[in-house]
Amino acid sequence: MLRVSNPKIWEIVNKFEEWVMKEKDWKVSRIYDLIQVNNDYYKFIWTQNFHLETFKKILSRQLCSLGDHLSYKTVSVSYMAWILNKTPGAMVWKLVKETPCLSKRVAIYTLNKAFTGIPNCLKLNKTQSIVLDEFEKLLAREYGIKPQCFFGNNERHPIKCVTTYN
Repeated sequence: MLRVSNPKIWEIVNKFEEWVMKEKDWKVSRIYDLIQVNNDYYKFIWTQNFHLETFKKILSRQLCSLGDHLSYKTVSVSYMAWILNKTPGAMVWKLVKETPCLSKRVAIYTLNKAFTGIPNCLKLNKTQSIVLDEFEKLLAREYGIKPQCFFGNNERHPIKCVTTYN
């Protein structure tokens, strides 16, 4: 089992995309970090800095342009996975968790603990998505990262967590 002590977010996403192309035969647009399974599109959004207003704008737009050489088409994004290196405020987690149309299609993973050598990350994933389940399996298998639910066993109160990363 390969363990990387300090993986970069884009390295993790790229490794996942390579794996699903090879092992699952799912269609992947590497430029757009978009995976197609049947008629569903899964968008992986990874960022160094998280801004609430940008988050809200992206969530409100479910369309993504997909280029193929000289032509483009617009597809509806079925699921979004936000992969972050800093833990956003509790308001973000609560917004996704308590908004049914978001919680069914949006997952959040914060990898800041993994980057400090602790092989854990916080997650909010209530999507029941096969793609995101496979992503979590890859985190564990390849990096020893074990996603833990942000709200833990108590769905009302978030787990206390470190919000900064250097």
